[in-house]
Amino acid sequence: MVPLLRLISRLLAWYAVFTALFRCPSSAADITDNSPVVCKPYLTSRTFLAPYIEPYYNEYAAPYLNAVRPYTASFEQNIYNPSFEFGKQSYKTYGAPRVLQAKAYGQDQWKTNLRPKIHAYQSQAKQYYDMSIAPQLEKTWVVAEPYYILTRDYVLCFYDLYILPAYSACRPYADKTYAVGERFAVETGIPYAKSTWASTVILFDRTIWPQVRILYGENVEPQLVRIRERLGRYRDGKKLKTAFEDIDSTPEPSAAESSITPDASTISSASWTESSEESSVVASEESSKPSLTPEQEEEKVRETIANDLKNWQEKFAKAADKGTEDLEQRVKEITDRQIKSQVQGVGEALIVQLEETSKSECSKFKKAVQKIVKGLSEEGNSEDAHKAEEELSAAVRQAGLSIRGKAQALRNWKEAFDRETVSLVYAASESTLEVIDNIRDLGLQEIGMRWAWMDGVTYKDWSKYHEVKKTFDMWRTEVGSVATDHEGFIKAKDAAVDIESRGMAVAEETAKELGRLKEVGKWKIQAADTSDDFSSKHVPPGVAGIAQNVMKQASSASEQLAGTHQGATNGQKA
Repeated sequence: MVPLLRLISRLLAWYAVFTALFRCPSSAADITDNSPVVCKPYLTSRTFLAPYIEPYYNEYAAPYLNAVRPYTASFEQNIYNPSFEFGKQSYKTYGAPRVLQAKAYGQDQWKTNLRPKIHAYQSQAKQYYDMSIAPQLEKTWVVAEPYYILTRDYVLCFYDLYILPAYSACRPYADKTYAVGERFAVETGIPYAKSTWASTVILFDRTIWPQVRILYGENVEPQLVRIRERLGRYRDGKKLKTAFEDIDSTPEPSAAESSITPDASTISSASWTESSEESSVVASEESSKPSLTPEQEEEKVRETIANDLKNWQEKFAKAADKGTEDLEQRVKEITDRQIKSQVQGVGEALIVQLEETSKSECSKFKKAVQKIVKGLSEEGNSEDAHKAEEELSAAVRQAGLSIRGKAQALRNWKEAFDRETVSLVYAASESTLEVIDNIRDLGLQEIGMRWAWMDGVTYKDWSKYHEVKKTFDMWRTEVGSVATDHEGFIKAKDAAVDIESRGMAVAEETAKELGRLKEVGKWKIQAADTSDDFSSKHVPPGVAGIAQNVMKQASSASEQLAGTHQGATNGQKA
């Protein structure tokens, strides 16, 4: 029974997964009466979990599901739906009557056989209870009843004398405590908790996390990237060599070549003693063959030379195409990782750090201005004003140095990013070109050694040999240009330039703001203004100072007048 239940539950689970992925509509608004039952709860859950799961779904699962979806739709339309309709119609025609017959038969058996037996068992059980169990329960109750009554009276008396009065006395205090606690939680506790949480999140996002990301991106990540790229270059080099060996394993020498000269692979791999022995064997084989005319020998030599040049051109072209494909993929991986980890990670963190430094330095400068103004003497002589302006310039210089340091860190990162990206792309390109150079040298060496053993190779043939060598060099240059002209490489450089431009815009805006605050600070020193207003002023400082003095005198006069009037009123009352 248990294995059957497991099988049924497993089938239902697979049915639910298949239906949710391939048969449900894309949104809850598209659900109709004909939609499967599992679609509504599935779409509701998906709407709630979409912000958390959708990035991983789009990256890992969506490409495979989109590829399979046309086949599942065809399966549902051509096989599943017709089969379901056929089964449904067959059930109505043949199954439903049988189910009704089985139901009627079951009800008849219940009334005839099962229900009378159940009533008989119930009567026997009641008779046994009345004869055996009920007397024992009655005796037990007779013994326990006095203790039960005594315990009940004691509990009720304790409740009436102690618990109820204590509850009545404590309830007003409990209600008051609850009201005070609720008011504290609503008006103080929850707002402060929200503010503390928001401040903590802002501190982590804007201060702690950027610093951690910068330290990791500048010290740890470059080492990991170099190790990963070294392993990747080794793997791509082996892949390219394997692909070339697969190409080279195809037998290509012609019959004419074998009849004129020994195999070139035998020449390149055997020693001189072995080659002499093989030469004697070849000579004996040639002596057993019919002799060729000079015209036929010349024709076969021409054919062998043309085949050598053509075959190695094709092999090198295939190797260059494979190397270009691998290099493009490798450069794409490098630039995508650089953009994701460095630009979107370290670069953005440096901009956040620059923005936070700009805000904090402007705030510090405002506090410094207020402190300088408060430190002025009441006489306001020229020496104090000159000293205050020097302190103001020092505060501006300090703020500018802090902001310039963060901006310089951003520029240094951009230069290091460009160097690292170029180094990684150059290393990948050189690794691919090194394998291609080995293939080229192997091919040219094989052709040269083969032709050195052949008779009839002319100066024109060697000229074609050098033309093929120049063609190989041109293809090598084209493979190398794939890395520098790659779209991802250009995109990575543009992304770094964008980060630098944004950071320099922030620094420039902060420099302008500091210049404006410096002018406002000079105005405040001359006007002895200690307020929190740091907006640009258009009133001359002397006029503003006179206005402030007038306002102070008017305020003190009004206070004296109010005190005199209050004293007269008190005298009249007395």
